[in-house]
Amino acid sequence: SDWRPKSTALQKMKKDGQGLTVEFEPVPDIVTALAEERRTDQFLVGFAAETENVEANALDKLERKGLDLIAANSVAGSEGAFGSDHNKLIVLGRNGFREVLGPASKAVVARQLIDVIARLVAARAS
Repeated sequence: SDWRPKSTALQKMKKDGQGLTVEFEPVPDIVTALAEERRTDQFLVGFAAETENVEANALDKLERKGLDLIAANSVAGSEGAFGSDHNKLIVLGRNGFREVLGPASKAVVARQLIDVIARLVAARAS
């Protein structure tokens, strides 16, 4: 998630007839921190769960965060990855790399993603 509650209660908050407002703050950006400290021999993969403009938003994140590869999927609607046993990933990389994985079971798509990463890491090493 990109956000977390700014404060937490130590115990259950009882109903008091009033409304409740929760204030959120952004979580630390782990991928950006990793990209800033990475070595030249590291291959950095990010993930993008999007509700709209999946490919465009993923490509922006790939470039903005300095990733080698990003795996993006839609989490919107009945075709989205949340609450489903199936998934479809759009995998984007530098220099125009693009590969679509699925739709298939999440386990199959995960194995396909590992294969893509292994193939790209091996190609970079040779």
